[in-house]
Amino acid sequence: MVVGGVLTLNALNGVGMAREAIERAGPAMDAAARLQALQGVCVTPLLGIGLAAGMFGGWTLAMRRYRALVTPGRWARAPLAPGAPARCRCCGAELPEQWGAIVECRFCRTHNPSSTAPSSTSARPSC
Repeated sequence: MVVGGVLTLNALNGVGMAREAIERAGPAMDAAARLQALQGVCVTPLLGIGLAAGMFGGWTLAMRRYRALVTPGRWARAPLAPGAPARCRCCGAELPEQWGAIVECRFCRTHNPSSTAPSSTSARPSC
């Protein structure tokens, strides 16, 4: 993003310098020469804007892909049978039934984010 901004500012500075050169030359400079003087300078802001837009678009697509592919793998696995406890995302062992957003596996000590409450009928402990 910074590179795109720097390119855009440099291009705008170039436009100002080209305008000053055209004004200094006065009527002696014909229309074709004026167009040629401004043509190269006017393309540079488009490159800066395109670079910034490309970086933003690439970052956005990368984050969407990350959320679609990586994030689901961070959650605890689904239970093998209805009513069974969730399973560890790393070793597949059954997780202890406890309250909280993160459950630690007894076997491999991996922290498993869990979106479900334990399946037992025990009451939720008071805080």
